[in-house]
Amino acid sequence: MLANDLELIVIIVIQRFQRCTTFVVASRSVAPDFALDNTTKVVPRAQRLVALLSRIIFFSKFVHNLSKKNMLSQISKVLITDDHSLIRAGIAHLVSRLLPEAQIVHAETRLATLQALSAHADIGLLVVDLTLADAHGLGIVESVFAHHPLLPVVVVSGVEDADLARRAVALGVLGFVAKSADSAATEAALQTVLNGGRYLPSFAYAASQQKPFSPSSLSERQTEVMRLMCEGLSNKQIAAALNLTEATVKGHLTLVFRALKVSSRSQAIVAAQTLS
Repeated sequence: MLANDLELIVIIVIQRFQRCTTFVVASRSVAPDFALDNTTKVVPRAQRLVALLSRIIFFSKFVHNLSKKNMLSQISKVLITDDHSLIRAGIAHLVSRLLPEAQIVHAETRLATLQALSAHADIGLLVVDLTLADAHGLGIVESVFAHHPLLPVVVVSGVEDADLARRAVALGVLGFVAKSADSAATEAALQTVLNGGRYLPSFAYAASQQKPFSPSSLSERQTEVMRLMCEGLSNKQIAAALNLTEATVKGHLTLVFRALKVSSRSQAIVAAQTLS
């Protein structure tokens, strides 16, 4: 329901509330007991209803305005991980064009990436290379998602590997760009992700269409969470069994649902049992 519709409802309620109040006040001279009884019951209820609808209007306008805001304005920090300073500088330049107010945090290794994410809780995007001194392949993405399962991640890879891109998407990566791509393609990938979408190059999209989902594309932790979910454990029980927080479990399940292309727990259990 639109905010304007809610305003109309409130106006109608207020008018009826005023009529009710006038009626109760006028009736005091005729039936004092009736007036007293209705004053203590009807008027407070109408007042509460008006207050509730006023809050609904405020919330409706707030959500409407928030939905109009681009996600670009909500990210205050971006972490760029690459072991080559020139690559980081190039990506930082593109990010600064899209997010002129955002602070850029740099990291060269997997360890430095995890430390930066712990030190800067307000990082809203990670742009990461998969070949680092202390990490190779999707291991760094798995490490990040183990602690920050809902963090938007864009991979900038030195190789155009369709299978690698497919597995990255299955893990929950929102963008996959080859370093061989020009700056326009890289900028388009970043903007798509920042706007809430997913960016894949043509070769990666074709691979995701041709190859069905396989449990091997999930991380070890995600597989454990999925297995316990299929055994009927609640999020709280899964968290206790794996020594995780419930928020982390929910994050892993979100990625599992995304990989299985389902939207509910029951659908995920059926899909997982079919695959197994």
